[in-house]
Amino acid sequence: MDYPVESTSNKADWTYEIKTTASCLGGDFATTENMLNTILNIMKNKTDIQTKNQQIDKILQEQYDAETKILESALLNVAGKTSWDEFPEESEEKIRAGYDRLITRLRETGDFNEAARAEKTGSTRVAKEKLEILEYDWNRTHRILKSAAAAVAVVMLTALVGMTAIADCRYPDKNTQTYQKTSVFEKK
Repeated sequence: MDYPVESTSNKADWTYEIKTTASCLGGDFATTENMLNTILNIMKNKTDIQTKNQQIDKILQEQYDAETKILESALLNVAGKTSWDEFPEESEEKIRAGYDRLITRLRETGDFNEAARAEKTGSTRVAKEKLEILEYDWNRTHRILKSAAAAVAVVMLTALVGMTAIADCRYPDKNTQTYQKTSVFEKK
């Protein structure tokens, strides 16, 4: 037998909510007591699991923080610094020059794969061209469809008005309201 107990979304009022049908907690004393004990066990297990998960999250966060500090201090030691604030603000030209020096050194050692770089750049360019072609086709199709939809709407509206006029002429009955043809400005 399934006893649905779950954490509630309205935690301001209560922690758990027991979802039942009208006769779910009905029965003799032993049956009702058994159901309530089962519900209490489910609640205890969920609380234990939540507590364990919180403890594990805390331990993992502490480990992450410790490892980050170790890596950070190693990087700072290699750079001969004690803080990130000691690094000067670098201009865009200086960053670009450093990148160019790195690429030159990698080419000299043979570690730079020019073909892979060209392939990535080329495939990106081809993908952009395909996207532009698809976008153009979509815009052209969209313009045609808008015009066709407007034409269909006009035809349908005309047909609807025509059918209404024909029905009014052919089938006048008592349910149709008729108005007297009198003008507001006419004198009687």
